[in-house]
Amino acid sequence: LCKDQSKGLVSACCCSSGPENCSGNSTLCGDNPGLDKMTKDEATIVCGEWQTNVFENSKIILEIKKIIRHPEYNETLGPINGNDIAVFKVKRSRDKKAKKIKPACLPSNSSTAPSSGIHAGWSKPPPLSFINNHAKEYAEFYDDFFKQWHYKMDILEKCEDPATTAITGGPLTFPSNSSYPAGTVCAKDFSKQSCFSTGDSGSPLMVQGGDKSLFSIKGILSFVKGCDVFTFGTTNSAKKNAQLNQQTENPSTYTKLSCFLPWIAEQYGMVYAGEEDPSCSEASGNPDDGDEPCRITPSNLVELFTGEVECILPYYYKGTLYDGCILFEEDGFVYPIFRCPTRNITTKIDGINSFKFLPLVDGYCPEDSSDPTSPLNPNKTDCSPFARRAPFSQCKNNCPGVQALGIIGG
Repeated sequence: LCKDQSKGLVSACCCSSGPENCSGNSTLCGDNPGLDKMTKDEATIVCGEWQTNVFENSKIILEIKKIIRHPEYNETLGPINGNDIAVFKVKRSRDKKAKKIKPACLPSNSSTAPSSGIHAGWSKPPPLSFINNHAKEYAEFYDDFFKQWHYKMDILEKCEDPATTAITGGPLTFPSNSSYPAGTVCAKDFSKQSCFSTGDSGSPLMVQGGDKSLFSIKGILSFVKGCDVFTFGTTNSAKKNAQLNQQTENPSTYTKLSCFLPWIAEQYGMVYAGEEDPSCSEASGNPDDGDEPCRITPSNLVELFTGEVECILPYYYKGTLYDGCILFEEDGFVYPIFRCPTRNITTKIDGINSFKFLPLVDGYCPEDSSDPTSPLNPNKTDCSPFARRAPFSQCKNNCPGVQALGIIGG
């Protein structure tokens, strides 16, 4: 959790390293915010909940007695280093409604590997201020952002970076090959139209047995490396049109629960008698893939023609110098795509491209519309909507700054 010594628990943005960082706001963050372990008194386990912003008589709250973190989890490196798992011991509920709660089972040691599963969980809702300022057409549906969602997932044979684009499904010329830790399993939404973010961390990937009865947990969502396409906002205010468009070829990475059954059993004074899975000790990808040039993955039709160009680094954004890809924030909402600039701009600081804001829907006008390599001019507004170009594009997973989106609570 993000905490300050004098204020206690503070907003997660106080501990962020990206543009959404708000640590300079002493009223919100205190004098010295930083990450600290969550204690058993700072959280509860809630069962039977469906919608998080309304009172539901069906839910049961369990008091936490003890939190046991995996001893090999590295707090500095985060979930990208693996072992992203903890045991929560809770007090037994005396609530009669507990009989109606049917927990998913621990995974079996079956050699049969299911090819599909169900992801269930909640995303972090966008702030209402963001909806009102950028996508007011969604205001009447705001409660839907607090509901539990289910996704059908295709379970992959191994964790690996995408080899195709989310736009056309065509092959990438320069696919990345970033690393994934041992003890994980990866899956993709079968429709490729989900985009998990920090609020989804910890969601289970569940599979059913051959008799289609009980569900067991294949994995627990650990991290994603960002999405390919994410646009959210008003497109035509006169016609009251808005869009929420999300697509990704990036896999969602789950802690593979079967790999940790011996450790889980040990926490309860038990011994796990199953056979060890050799894949639990095998990582995938190339840890040195970051030495390759940082390129983009085309995420719109224009970029399909310009290709997988290299990012233009370093650059300034809102007066801060960056030498890698970043996540962007508007009105408290963080877009789950790591982006970098691919176009020069007429505004500079010491000769370096300087961007004061990011037009995520409209784009900038080029200085010379007849020149495809012309720098963008944020002060020019008289070009055709078809001539406008996005100054930033989606980074590949091996680019500097791209990291595993885990979870920071606040």
